[in-house]
Amino acid sequence: MAIYEHAFQSMASPIRIRLDFPGNHRREYAEAATEIWDMAKGEFASVVKALSRFDPASELSRLNRSPGQWVAVSPLLREALQKAWEAYEYTGGVFDPRILRSLEALGYTGAPVVPLSTGGRRDGTDSVRGVSTSFDSDGEKFPEPWADPAPWVEFDGDRVRIEAPLDLGGLGKSLAVDRVREGILSHPAARQMKGFLVNAGGDLYAWGTREDGEHWRVGIEDPTAPATILAALDLPLSTAVCTSSIARRRWIYDGRPVHHLIDPATGQPAESPYLSVTCAYPDPITAEIITKVLFIRPAQSLRIWPWPDYIWWVTTDVRLLATPSGQRWVTWSR
Repeated sequence: MAIYEHAFQSMASPIRIRLDFPGNHRREYAEAATEIWDMAKGEFASVVKALSRFDPASELSRLNRSPGQWVAVSPLLREALQKAWEAYEYTGGVFDPRILRSLEALGYTGAPVVPLSTGGRRDGTDSVRGVSTSFDSDGEKFPEPWADPAPWVEFDGDRVRIEAPLDLGGLGKSLAVDRVREGILSHPAARQMKGFLVNAGGDLYAWGTREDGEHWRVGIEDPTAPATILAALDLPLSTAVCTSSIARRRWIYDGRPVHHLIDPATGQPAESPYLSVTCAYPDPITAEIITKVLFIRPAQSLRIWPWPDYIWWVTTDVRLLATPSGQRWVTWSR
């Protein structure tokens, strides 16, 4: 079997890439695999250099120290900001990267950002939560976009201006997976592959089939015991699969348990009925956004979006729920 695998660490996650070719090993397969490994490591390194909030020298860290000012940025950071803004608009503010100050206040710190007192908006104020709230006829609290009509990010060629410091962590990882996916598919050897898998700590893209012709199989973990698998999924088509979960980023702050999935309406960890949300979608960036929004505001999200067919939830009592189509992909569950 001509299977080539490589693993490395990036973005605080194990990155695993597998390439499956038909037949036996060939020299050209091995050479292509080496080229793809180098490309993948380069793409992840580029995303970290542009989007990390933990590296004081990253582009995003420098931008976060200059709210309210026009700053020249790379095409990569501009692309990430554009996608974040589109997600913010499409979700009515449920997806909002302006939650960095909330994370910092809860002890999940990164590189230093501009002090809150200096502000970032042109009226001299700053936004911590980033959204206002309203109520529907049933009394349910719904987030709305920031009342100020000025956007929190503005674009002018290769320059951008942000209103407040941003966290692009989850979107950054899915962007890296997407860039590696595009890099593999554009490689001449892709025409010979039976399939490939790019897995970045649970956010993944699967294409084609395994070398033996079987579908790719992935597991949904128990967020309360991440080494335990709750269910196995059989992926009958090329797709991204992303998960938003509190499994690995939760801690005790001021005597209470907290996690990193912040509700922009409150500036606090989301009080979700779920421990994790997993989604399969054609591209990893959209899949990441869907999982985060469904975790933070499930009731509102299901009303405002035409959701994809393939979603899996793990409830707070550790039960697995799925859409009807998603259930058909489940080949085993605990």
